[in-house]
Amino acid sequence: MRKKVILLTGASSGIGYQTAEFLAKQGHTVYGAARRVEKMEPLKESSA
Repeated sequence: MRKKVILLTGASSGIGYQTAEFLAKQGHTVYGAARRVEKMEPLKESSA
């Protein structure tokens, strides 16, 4: 599978958060946008 760069809005909760986490764990580069940026901190671990 080819790795992609993905921009995802609404990544601080719900479906946006789950999608960002899933895609990052698949090895894609995910850029998340949200109003509550602090709620996306745990996603940093998904990309490791």
